[in-house]
Parts: sequence; C-alpha cells; structure tokens
Amino acid sequence: KVAGMASTQKSLLIRAKHGSEDAWRDLVDLYRPLILRWIQLHDIVQQDAEDLCQDILTTLVERLDEFEHN
Repeated sequence: KVAGMASTQKSLLIRAKHGSEDAWRDLVDLYRPLILRWIQLHDIVQQDAEDLCQDILTTLVERLDEFEHN
C-alpha cells in the first residue's frame, strides 16, 4: 500500500479539493490504514490511535485547498 501513497493521482487530489465525496472516500480508504499503521509504530494505544487518525484526516480536509501538487 505504500506504493499507492507515492502514486496518488493528481486528479484524485483535485477532485477531493473540489468536494467530490467519491474522491474523499478513495483518499480515506487509501490513507487511513497507512496513517493508523504509522501511529501504531509509535506505540500509541488503539483508542488514541483512532482519534489521532481522525484528527489527521480532519486537518487534511481543512487544508487541502492549500495543497499544491508538484
């Protein structure tokens, strides 16, 4: 799945940026397991891991309009 992260399509990010629910679902499906795994590698308890993952995804939603794909 890490390969999927490296190859996130610019079009997916653009569609998410413009509010496409399908694009957001695809981003969450792609990144949530990766985020949770990264959090778990830092010895954070499961309940806190879920909350932290949600916080990260919320920040993504709030700041995606600032993102510039290069």
